[in-house]
Amino acid sequence: MRGLREFRDAYLLSSETERKFVDIYDKHSPAESQYTAAHESLGIAVRVGLMPFGGAEYAVLQATPAEMVMALLLMLPVMAGAYITVRRVVFPK
Repeated sequence: MRGLREFRDAYLLSSETERKFVDIYDKHSPAESQYTAAHESLGIAVRVGLMPFGGAEYAVLQATPAEMVMALLLMLPVMAGAYITVRRVVFPK
């Protein structure tokens, strides 16, 4: 979460619209966090769902260009697999 806060501070506070979005998030997130903490399976799902954002934050704030290219190349097969799986489930033959 620290990395996401750093990303927010570095990139999402540069305009009035972005600051309003962050203010709305800050207003509602404590209640949502308490609810998530009270339901273990939901908490796990939220953490898994936030993983790509953590990776994106790392890429933007800390990764070298070579690391970013490598990450994109490694993500392509995963995205292709997810696409194929969704197509098979949504549009079975």
